[in-house]
Amino acid sequence: MYIYLFNTSKVKDYMLRFLFLPLCIIFYISGFCQNVTLVEDPQLEEALHRHLSLVKGKKTVNVYRVQVLVTSDRRQLEQEMRNLRKFFPDYYSSWHFKMPFYHLQLGVFSNKLEAYRFLQQVKSEGFSGALVIEEEMNREEFERNYLLK
Repeated sequence: MYIYLFNTSKVKDYMLRFLFLPLCIIFYISGFCQNVTLVEDPQLEEALHRHLSLVKGKKTVNVYRVQVLVTSDRRQLEQEMRNLRKFFPDYYSSWHFKMPFYHLQLGVFSNKLEAYRFLQQVKSEGFSGALVIEEEMNREEFERNYLLK
């Protein structure tokens, strides 16, 4: 009968960590000693120019907003809008009516990652039902009002 004074799987894990970490450091440092040259494929550059010319011709742009509330009660909408302006005075807030509900939205973001980061802030302030939505906006309005200059 064998009695182990320590857990053998933990010993293996520690050995792997202590061997793996120095190897990673060596490979990481050796990466700084190399010169890397990037060569851009001409077809890739051509495809990028085609994409940009198509995007420039569009009249609308997809934006992301945080939808905080959907309700049929106008008073509740106005109360939540006042609360939002207290917590987030720097962000554009708006509402619109789609029969039979009022939709309260906050912020205008050009990419989904920024919108989801802001969503976490909104939820941390107690607006737990908030979610990110995507909608189309007039390109000129977006560039004039929401892009940083």
